Amino acid sequence: MQSNIEVVKYPRLKLRVISSFVCTFFLMLPLIFQSPNKVIGILIFSTVLFFALLVISSLVNIRNNKFKIVFLSLSALIFVLKTYESYYVAYMPLPKALIVSIVFTAVFALIFRAISIFGENKK
Repeated sequence: MQSNIEVVKYPRLKLRVISSFVCTFFLMLPLIFQSPNKVIGILIFSTVLFFALLVISSLVNIRNNKFKIVFLSLSALIFVLKTYESYYVAYMPLPKALIVSIVFTAVFALIFRAISIFGENKK
């Protein structure tokens, strides 16, 4: 009996993981200096931010270039609008506004990636 399950390969996964870790470190560095006594909270936010950046970077693996451009541009637009809303309207400090915006964008990136996977599997 032959299986119809296709093995999914993730190109550039190591590069995506390293770049997500570096971006997480640079975004969390100001928060670490502001409140070094809140280590557990910073580690939790760092983990969430790392996975959010990893999900956003998974949009690069979409095979259809048309969908890739649309989803990446929508994600960038969502990020800019949420950053504006968090920083200027809600008066959050910039590092926190960026973290909130990235996590908000990651939710949409996860939805976009799921749509692209279902679209690729139907073909």
